[in-house]
Amino acid sequence: MDRVDMRTIEITLRNAVARGALDNYDVDAAMDGMWNALATFMESQRMPLGTLQEKPLRMAAALEEFNEASTEVIGLLNRAASS
Repeated sequence: MDRVDMRTIEITLRNAVARGALDNYDVDAAMDGMWNALATFMESQRMPLGTLQEKPLRMAAALEEFNEASTEVIGLLNRAASS
């Protein structure tokens, strides 16, 4: 996911907080998870190729972390849309 897309999602969630549809704490936690997962994935991509077995494992773990964070964010977006 592009950082611009994530920023757009964050703005959408912050707008939902401003109108009272979501809790700021929930949005903070979800977006922290997304940003951290993205950073972890980017870091895993920069690992040296000499660590052939470790690099794919770290990338897979980072993707799993990102998927979990994305699921949380999608839930918040759905809640905001239904409010």
